[in-house]
Amino acid sequence: MKKPFDIGARVLPVAHIRVAEEATAMDNPLEAERYLNRYRLAMLEAQRPMDSFSEEEVLAALEKRKGFLDGVCITGGEPLLSRDVGAFIKRIKEMGFLVKLDTNGSYPDKLRALVSEGLVDDVAMDIKNSKESYARTVGLEKFDIAPICESVDFLMSGTVDFEFRTTLVRELHTPRDMYSIATW
Repeated sequence: MKKPFDIGARVLPVAHIRVAEEATAMDNPLEAERYLNRYRLAMLEAQRPMDSFSEEEVLAALEKRKGFLDGVCITGGEPLLSRDVGAFIKRIKEMGFLVKLDTNGSYPDKLRALVSEGLVDDVAMDIKNSKESYARTVGLEKFDIAPICESVDFLMSGTVDFEFRTTLVRELHTPRDMYSIATW
């Protein structure tokens, strides 16, 4: 049995919104899934800024896709910056969708609360660089790494399925950084 967010699960990335009616109209589910793998499924016109979508518009678009989508990926920017992210995720869960959260780990208390409430099924956390190089990578002279470490420790405790990911930039990452990330 595949995990909910393994390759092959049908997941709607909320932050990339454009109507993909062709996929929902396809008779062959495998053909539709291949279509969605080539094109990011979205719900509304891409020309609109993300913050112009009401919560109701997003939920209505999800309602139309019940039975076709398995889950929703809450992504951003940093979605945990939103004061109302928990209430929004709760409404998505009440519709029967799985929820994956993409985060940079800066808000460990919010992350822990969402997981504890059973609102998040899977987490993908960006690790920008090694602890020693984090500030430089995020463009700051000083950076408090403690919240990032707290999020890493929480995820490593095994409370929720997770993955860590790093975007490598030749000018910012060294082999030593990569070793440090791997042995965090």
